[in-house]
Amino acid sequence: VAVFPVVFANNLQPAMGPGLMFVSLPYAFGNLLQGELYGALFFALVVVAAMGSAVAVMEPVVTSLMQQFRIRRFTAVVLVGAALWLAPARPAGTLAARLSAAGHPILVTGLTHAVVRTGGNHLKTLFGRLRPGEALARGDLDHTFFQGGISFPSGHVAHYAALTLAVVLMWPRGRVPALAVLGFVACARVGRDAHFLSDATMSIALAATAVVGFDAALRRARASRGR
Repeated sequence: VAVFPVVFANNLQPAMGPGLMFVSLPYAFGNLLQGELYGALFFALVVVAAMGSAVAVMEPVVTSLMQQFRIRRFTAVVLVGAALWLAPARPAGTLAARLSAAGHPILVTGLTHAVVRTGGNHLKTLFGRLRPGEALARGDLDHTFFQGGISFPSGHVAHYAALTLAVVLMWPRGRVPALAVLGFVACARVGRDAHFLSDATMSIALAATAVVGFDAALRRARASRGR
């Protein structure tokens, strides 16, 4: 009930499914006062809800083991949990391995988005770059940094770059529409004099670095776990 007022208050489209959860809502929370806190609490509750669903899914298996082998609930839960934990280490091609592989791009996207958005807010305060219109009003385009502005990096470009570049890396077939969206957002922010071109390009570079770094780190972790 509280989700849609937040979305509409920020003039966002109430897209259904993952679009609402991982695109509209993070942007909406980013524009709220103490939005990082409320966003963290919201997604923490989402994790709790997901864990409750996981327990419900495991319950039939646990109950069957208890009835068939006459074992205690604790023992059955440990057996089922161990089986699920070890399942991703099975050879590729199994259902469990495919599910494990599907979680990789989602984790890369989430980590990249969290780091770029949070880090971008701190960089704005650190560099204090003026927007183009503010610099023109002062008549000095040579000294735009450390002036109390919020132009660098671009929050909009960083937001979409974190999502679209992860899509490009994880699902190469979707690179054309994903990059088209990113290019449109970057051009729109520069065209409205909200940011310098360097603000947009560096925001994309920050997101690209985070995507590649998290992807490499997670792949290395999975490889070491499979040994």
